[in-house]
Amino acid sequence: IEFIPFLRQSLGYASHFAFSEAYSGLLFERFLVKCLVLIKNIVGCDEYRPPSDRDEVPSANPIIIKAFEVKLAFFNYTTLIDLCQRLIARYLPLTAEELNNWESNPEDFAIQESGEAWKYSFRPCVEILLVSLFSEFHLSLRPTLLDLLKRVKGEIDLADSQAVLLKEAVLNAVGLVCYDLSDELDYNELFSTHLIRDLGNRDPRLKVIRRRIVWLMGQWVGVNMSVDLRPTLYKALVTCLDPSEDLVTRLTATVSLQEAVDEYEFRTEQFLPFLESISALLFQLLYQVEECETKMRVLQSFSLLIERVGPEIRPHSDALIQYLPELWEKSADHNLLKTSIVCALRYLVQALGTTSVRLYPLVLPIIQYATDLNQPAHVYLLEDALDLWHVSLLFAPQITTDILHLFGRMSALLELGSERLRVCLKIVSSYVLLGPSDLVQTYYSLLLPHFVSLVANIKEEGIVLIMQIMDDLVCSLPDVVPSLFRPLLKNVLHRLFDDQGQFGVKTSTLTTTYLSLIGRLLLQNTAVFSELVSELASELHQESTKILTSLINVWLSKFESMEQLKKRKIAGLALSCLLTSGISGVLDQFPALVDVCNSALHSVHRCDESGRVYDALLVRTPVADSDDDDDESDGTQEYLRRAQLKAGDPVHTIILRDYVKAKMEELQSGIGQVQFDSLMQTIDTETTQQLNAFLSA
Repeated sequence: IEFIPFLRQSLGYASHFAFSEAYSGLLFERFLVKCLVLIKNIVGCDEYRPPSDRDEVPSANPIIIKAFEVKLAFFNYTTLIDLCQRLIARYLPLTAEELNNWESNPEDFAIQESGEAWKYSFRPCVEILLVSLFSEFHLSLRPTLLDLLKRVKGEIDLADSQAVLLKEAVLNAVGLVCYDLSDELDYNELFSTHLIRDLGNRDPRLKVIRRRIVWLMGQWVGVNMSVDLRPTLYKALVTCLDPSEDLVTRLTATVSLQEAVDEYEFRTEQFLPFLESISALLFQLLYQVEECETKMRVLQSFSLLIERVGPEIRPHSDALIQYLPELWEKSADHNLLKTSIVCALRYLVQALGTTSVRLYPLVLPIIQYATDLNQPAHVYLLEDALDLWHVSLLFAPQITTDILHLFGRMSALLELGSERLRVCLKIVSSYVLLGPSDLVQTYYSLLLPHFVSLVANIKEEGIVLIMQIMDDLVCSLPDVVPSLFRPLLKNVLHRLFDDQGQFGVKTSTLTTTYLSLIGRLLLQNTAVFSELVSELASELHQESTKILTSLINVWLSKFESMEQLKKRKIAGLALSCLLTSGISGVLDQFPALVDVCNSALHSVHRCDESGRVYDALLVRTPVADSDDDDDESDGTQEYLRRAQLKAGDPVHTIILRDYVKAKMEELQSGIGQVQFDSLMQTIDTETTQQLNAFLSA
C-alpha cells in the first residue's frame, strides 16, 4: 500500500524503457527483466483490486480504490493493445542466440525453465507478463490475439524467416493464455484443420513451428480438446517422437505426452493402439539423449505413461527394464535422475504385479541403498524409496531372505518419525501380512521397543496404525505374539486407565482402538490377558476385580462410539469369552457383560428379506469386508493375504449369536441352574427379552 503513490510513475517509466522503440536493443537484459517484473507485479497485485462483491465496494479502503483507478487509467485500451502486440511481436519470437543454442545444444534448449525463473530470466518473464495481462484484461486483449492468430494460421512464406518466427510467437501466446481463450477459440477446429497440416510439413525451415505446435497440443489438451480427437493427438505424438524428427521437437513431445496421459478424460482404450510405438520411441529417446537432466525428464514421461496404462505396459517394458540398471550406474552423483529411476521402478512394479520379482535384483539393492541414512543421497531418495519398498511388498508373492533382510533398515527409519512414519508403519503392516512368523522370529526385538516408544510420543493417527499392526499380529500368531509383545500390550491396557485405576479420558477413536486390541487378546489368548490384568492391578495397587469392572465400564461407555462393526463384534466375542474364563470377579459384572453382548448382537446381526437373522461380518466374503483395508492394496497380493487372514479370524468365522449362546450354555452348565437363574434375574427385563429373542432366532 505504501507504494501506491508511486504507481503511475513506476508504470510509466517501466513501460517506456521496456517498450519504447528508442531503447530497442540498447538496454541490458537484466534491467529489462526488472522493468517487466515491476509491471507484472503491479498488474497481478491483489492489494490493487477492489472487492469482487459490488456491495462491499463502498466500504473498501479508499487507498485501494485509488490504486485500482490508477491502474485502470494507465492500462487503457490503447495501451493494452500496444503492450500485447509488442510483447508478442518483439519479445516472444525466438532470437538468433536461441536458434543457435537450438542447433548447438538441443538438449539444453529443450529444458524449459519453470518456477521462479521469471524473476531473473528474460523469456519466462515475458511469458508470465503476457499471462498476467490476459488474466486481468482478457476482455480487451482476446480480440487482438485472435486477430493475430487468424493472420498467421494460414500458409506462410517459408523463405521469410521473420514470418515463421512471428507465427511461432503467436502460437506460443495462444498456448500461454489458453484458459482465457477457451470460450472464444475453437481449438478443435484449429487443431484438425491447421495445426495437423503444419505438422505434416517436414520442411526443416518449419521445425520451430512443428515444435511449437507439439507444445501447444499439450497446453490445450486439458482445456477444451474433444475426446474424439485424442487418437489424432496420439498419432501426431508418434510422428513427433520419431528419430527422424528434430531432437528439440521430440523432447517437447515428451512433455505434451505427459499432459495428454495425465489429463482427466484420458481413456486407456483410446491410447492402446499407440502404446507399443510410443513406448519404443520413448525408450529410443531415453537411450539417445546424453544429459542426465534430459534423461530424467524423458524418464518422468515414461513413468507417468506406465502409471496410467498399468498392466498394459507389460509387453512393452523389456527394453526399459534391461536399461535401468545401466542408467542407475550412469546416474552417479545426479540424485534427481536417481529419484526418477526409483519412481519409474515403483510404477513398473505396480504394472508388472507378481511378475515384478524379475526386478528384485535391481529394486532390492536400490531400496537398501536409498534407505541407508548414512548415505548422503538418502535426502533425495528416501521418500520415493519407501514408496517403492511398500509397493514391492504389496505385490510380492512370498517373503524371501532378501526381502526379510531389508527390514533391518526399519529401526533407524522408525526413529526418524516425522512425515515418513506413516509409510514406514504401512511397510511394517505389509511385512506382518507377508511373513508374520519370519518377521516376529527375526525382528520382534527391534519392533517392541520402537512400538512402546512411539505409542508414548506420537499423535493419535500413528498410534491407531500401530494398534492395527498389533491386531494383525495377534490374529496371525495368537499363541506367540502376546507373550513376546507383553510389555506393549500391558502398556495399552494401562493407557485405558489413569493412575488411580479409573477410566482415563481419551478420544473415542483411540480408546475404541485400544479396546479392540485388548478384546482380541482376551478372545485369542485369555491366559495372557488374565496375567496382564493381575500385573496391572498390582502396579495400581488395586484388586483385579476392580480393574475388570473398570474395563467393562469402558466397553459400555464407548460401545456406541465404535463405528466399525468389527470393533463391536470383537467386544461381543471378547466379553462373551470372559463369562466362562474363570477369572475372579467376572460374574460380579454379569449384567454389564450381557448388556455389551446384547448391544453387539443388535449391531452385527441383520435380517434378510425372508426374516432370517444373519451375522453381517460372516455373510460377506472376507475380501468384501474392507472396514480396515487400504484402497491401494486392492487387486494386489496383499489384498489376498488379508483375505486369507480374515478367513481364519474369529471375527469373520464365528457367528456372534451362536457364540454368545454357547458361552451362556457353558456358563449355565458350569455354575449350575440355580446360580445361573440368579444371575439372569440381575438383568433388566428388556435386555433379557432382547437376548432371548436373538438366541432363539
